[in-house]
Amino acid sequence: MKTCAIIAEYNPFHNGHAYLVREAVKRTGADFCMAVMSGDFVQRGGPAILPARMRCLTALSEGLDMVFELPSYGACASAEFFAESAVSILNQLGCVDYLVFGCESEDLDLLKRAAALLADEPDAFKACLKEGLKSGLDFPSARSKALMACLPGDMPAEGLKDLLHQPNTILALEYLKALIRTDSPMIPVAVRRQGAAYHDTALSSDFSSAAAVRAFLQDHAPSELPAGKLPETTLDIFRGLEHAKGFPGQDDFSEMIAHLLIREDRQLGSYCDMTDELAARILNMAPFMTSFSDLIRRTGTRHYTDSRIRRCLFHLLLGHKKAVMEAWKSGGYKDYVRLLGMRRTAGPLLSAAGKNAPDMLMVRPARDIGRLSETGRILYETDQKAHRLYRQAALMRHGLSFDDMDSLILM
Repeated sequence: MKTCAIIAEYNPFHNGHAYLVREAVKRTGADFCMAVMSGDFVQRGGPAILPARMRCLTALSEGLDMVFELPSYGACASAEFFAESAVSILNQLGCVDYLVFGCESEDLDLLKRAAALLADEPDAFKACLKEGLKSGLDFPSARSKALMACLPGDMPAEGLKDLLHQPNTILALEYLKALIRTDSPMIPVAVRRQGAAYHDTALSSDFSSAAAVRAFLQDHAPSELPAGKLPETTLDIFRGLEHAKGFPGQDDFSEMIAHLLIREDRQLGSYCDMTDELAARILNMAPFMTSFSDLIRRTGTRHYTDSRIRRCLFHLLLGHKKAVMEAWKSGGYKDYVRLLGMRRTAGPLLSAAGKNAPDMLMVRPARDIGRLSETGRILYETDQKAHRLYRQAALMRHGLSFDDMDSLILM
């Protein structure tokens, strides 16, 4: 039995995602294809446009055999820990042969050599990174500059320099770095991204980006989505939400964030990604905020990117504490993962995962919660809280009523 896996957000599931699933199976010859997918909140900070269960249903309808939910502690983390937690979970499941990811380049040798340098972080790299940060660069730019300065002489620096500013390449390097650091047996497979670029916001091709779909739905009704721009299952879901007064967004949580900043002002430093300096800056700007977006605009600097601030605020909203993250990380991310849905034909894959990781795999909460470690229970309860917050905002702000997530999706 051969299995390939994809780490994803599917926010929402589009034609490019369907293409990657098809290519993953084709290139690996896998019998099964699974995904580890973000839940109701995603990596760049903020709620997904659709809840995890709906995105899972689309993924299964478009060729995946099994979908696991990445715990929100990992799903909302920086790219490094997003990748590391997802790769580690796949390692623990012990039944995945290939890790497949979309990327702006299929030069896997180049990407692997760059990832090896990032995983090792030699002294010269650390010194260049520190110098870049001192000069005022944000972390992604400083790391990119340090990497370019420390590349071996036989590597095509100019080609890599362009790629380092591409979102999918950044994640690809983190996946490869995680494979190295965890000594993973999974074989990486890079598939060139098709169609629109990651940040393109126009529905201009059959491979429109997820950002373009989200941007379109800010100004148009779901019924106006053009046929062919999305898989039929995704289109059907959106058209079934025609009555919606918009879709979940970061500003839906403005009042709650404002309240938490007052209540937790002395505890902000205990939340993931939050430094004392950033906490002080956020608290200085909070009394003047008119919305979540406005607070990010007021707080952002060259050193603190909007995405960093957004993640910190959603860590606060979801209750993500540094101590829990450290316990999860130091234990190898072995504590918990939840199965969202599967095809009935994927029984052998579930049996293999259950045999390899019986104490972390949750299929039916009432039955399986007793097996979890203390950290695992915290991760599960945090995800439940995140789901309740998402449902509440969707209903109160947009008139969207979504089912709970207790039942397993079977197709």
